[in-house]
Amino acid sequence: MYLSESMNSRCRIFWLDAEKFKTNLYVLFFEFPLKKETATKNALLAEVLKQGCKAHPTMKALAEAAEDMYGALWDISIVKKGDKQLLMVSMEVLKCVESGEVLSFFHGLLFEPLTADGGFVQEIVERQKEVLRRQILAQQDDKKSYAERRCLEISARGSALAINASGYAADLDEIDAQGLFRYYQMVLRSARVKVFFCGERNERKKLHIFRRWFPGENEMTPWAEKFEGKATKAVFACEHKNLEQARLMMCFRIPSLGRGRRRAAGMILSYLLGGAPDSMLFSRVREEEGLCYDIKSYLYPHAPFLFVRAGIDTKDAKKASRAVIVALDEIAKKGIMPEQLAYAKKAIIGHFRILPDLPWEMVDFSVNRIFEDAEADLDIYLPHCASVCIRCATIGKSGGVIDDLYAKWKGGCLI
Repeated sequence: MYLSESMNSRCRIFWLDAEKFKTNLYVLFFEFPLKKETATKNALLAEVLKQGCKAHPTMKALAEAAEDMYGALWDISIVKKGDKQLLMVSMEVLKCVESGEVLSFFHGLLFEPLTADGGFVQEIVERQKEVLRRQILAQQDDKKSYAERRCLEISARGSALAINASGYAADLDEIDAQGLFRYYQMVLRSARVKVFFCGERNERKKLHIFRRWFPGENEMTPWAEKFEGKATKAVFACEHKNLEQARLMMCFRIPSLGRGRRRAAGMILSYLLGGAPDSMLFSRVREEEGLCYDIKSYLYPHAPFLFVRAGIDTKDAKKASRAVIVALDEIAKKGIMPEQLAYAKKAIIGHFRILPDLPWEMVDFSVNRIFEDAEADLDIYLPHCASVCIRCATIGKSGGVIDDLYAKWKGGCLI
């Protein structure tokens, strides 16, 4: 699905085939190890950089420039991928827009930001600090994402996975315009850069300019040590809100799935447990027990965790959590029927087969595979899904390991 160049270069470019689309998609990532000391700075950088540049010094001027490119859609934002924090700069434009125009817009945003007195403009920085502060404090208003984040913070306490990629309100007061600009200059000099281009083949040569913008070899600070899941005693954590409906989050630490068939087996098992409308957990906990409004299970990306998420009445929190544990135990004892496995494999493979029709999903899939050190194209990935079987005598050799995963996915849980 993609081709890459310069494996050892600080700036790597990935080409995704998109001849059939009407738009070209440009996505640039600055890649950082997720650390408490720099998370807020990186999040604030995203807010400050999109306020303007020398060529387009106001939000209105930026909007007009995008409109001149036939309504191009662009953004600068923060993305979390496991123990990595990514500063993403993106633009999607019609193919009639020359790459030179897009690259000029990118260059202005990245290399000619608004500055004064040896730093970013003080007024802009202070304003965006307050904007970011409100965004961070408002995170708890979204029950689903807040519950997942809190669950992850406690389950992965002490590791990079637990860090909030949006930053911390308390850290904003320590950041000033000059210090932030010096930090950004270091980012431009040394941060790893990955560029994804989803569009016309004849535009590719023009994108080599990114390597001139970001020369050199990999110079980024080494990553934090990978989080390894270990069995722990179950922990129950409760935060009280004035709400009728509560969110139940359960986090199970699991063995590392690695890549290839084991990861495919894990995805299929998660789908069977709680990824489908008629999943095992849905049938047991909602339909039979009536203890939740909805329930879903999923693998947390780039981490050894299986999450179970449910909407429940507050009074049913412990009953529902016990019902999930009992359901998982029963599923482990009864096993999986061949028709269930065939259904799940068909659904997972069907999901991946439509990715080449969705530019953003293609980029996200490629980013996930690359940051997992598993640069597998769909042509390699799909056979792994198709080869998953119910039983496998030896882990990691042939087929997936669904029965073994059942037994091993029973570690500590957090609610």
